[in-house]
Amino acid sequence: MKNQFNCIQNVKLSQLTNETLIIGVDIAKEFNVARAFDFRGVELSRKEITFSNYFDGYKKFDDWIENLARIHNKNKVFIGAEPTGHYWFPLHNNIIQKKLSNNISYDFVLVNPFHVKRSKELDDNTQTKTDRKDSKVIAFLVKDARFSYIPQQSEEYIELKSYCDLRQKTLKEINRYTNNIIRWTDKYYPEMRTIFSDIVCKSSLVILHSLSFPSNICNKSPKDIVDLFRAANIKQGIGLKKATEIIYLSQNSIGLSYGNNVAKFEIVSLIDTYRFLMDRLEKINIEIQRVTEMIPYYNKLNAIDGLGTVTISNIISQIGDISNFNSPKQLIKLAGLSLKENSSGKHKGVTTISKRGRSKLRAALYVAVITLVVNNDEFKLLHKYYKTRPVNPLTGKQSLIALCGKLLKLIFGIVKHNEEYNPNKFLEGIKPKLIELKIAA
Repeated sequence: MKNQFNCIQNVKLSQLTNETLIIGVDIAKEFNVARAFDFRGVELSRKEITFSNYFDGYKKFDDWIENLARIHNKNKVFIGAEPTGHYWFPLHNNIIQKKLSNNISYDFVLVNPFHVKRSKELDDNTQTKTDRKDSKVIAFLVKDARFSYIPQQSEEYIELKSYCDLRQKTLKEINRYTNNIIRWTDKYYPEMRTIFSDIVCKSSLVILHSLSFPSNICNKSPKDIVDLFRAANIKQGIGLKKATEIIYLSQNSIGLSYGNNVAKFEIVSLIDTYRFLMDRLEKINIEIQRVTEMIPYYNKLNAIDGLGTVTISNIISQIGDISNFNSPKQLIKLAGLSLKENSSGKHKGVTTISKRGRSKLRAALYVAVITLVVNNDEFKLLHKYYKTRPVNPLTGKQSLIALCGKLLKLIFGIVKHNEEYNPNKFLEGIKPKLIELKIAA
């Protein structure tokens, strides 16, 4: 639900009335467990219900809810679950369909898994963990209004997140296959490192895929090597001189000379898969470019020196629609950048960031800030100021973390106020301090 008051606990509590049926669902891969309560915490179901993650299971679950609602005169249902894994998506989709085709009002909300873990001992004072117990804990968190709504996202934000997640998975696979190719060359053709600085460059892969072993290269002439590259449409960087060097190094190779049949099969398979992944990555990047340009405020963010399409897409894919947020503090908390302090009595602990948020968003912001500190004059000045200010100077890494929060505030301001990036306005509050420290602005 998109409403500026939804994050206020009193408003959430006011939505839970005597007509509300609260369902706590512990979701698993194949079977889910649910229990029903009223807004005071009185259990309305005689026992828990177990239903499968298939059509028949959801039909059983729906009939169970409707029967309880009819018996206890409830016209509103709150269904709470933990957002663990991906198994809750079908349940959420089922509830959305019910909202569109049922007289009963349905709401699907999420509770923090950390809250479930910390509060499960309140009733029985034991560390016991069961599906039945967890479903009750979830329902009671909903009863106490300790839940969050799933923000509604338009199609482009959903697509962007999916494409960015797919890109990250593809990059991990590419890195894995790159390491396997390097491992193979270290065993069978270690001289390849001296021939090519990048083992997975196009020229190196042509050699490894076609000839693979130093013994095969020794039997070729420099012209044969050059023709091999020309056939692969490599027209620069490889000539007779380079080909002669390749042959010479191959003649004195210390690589393994046994098990060549299986080694040949392995390297060809690795390279074929690597090329497939690189091709897929290129297609994903094209789609990300297309979808990112559909974001209404993309051009305004792209106008900031140091922010490119990849950086913007990584940040926005984790935030979603910024209009769902009412304050930059919410974005900072979402990224796990809010400050925490451990103090007691006269002891004052070290202040650090909470890291209680989306780690991928935090990583995307950190990478963005590193680029901005190099390419953006305003962020460069702020970085220098944070490290040299007379009161509470920060270390280099602490300054970068602070700039992550600054970047979130900048993005929020640009989007919320529909403004263009203005360097002078960005440094407006800090300019007197920069002048005082004689930092050029």
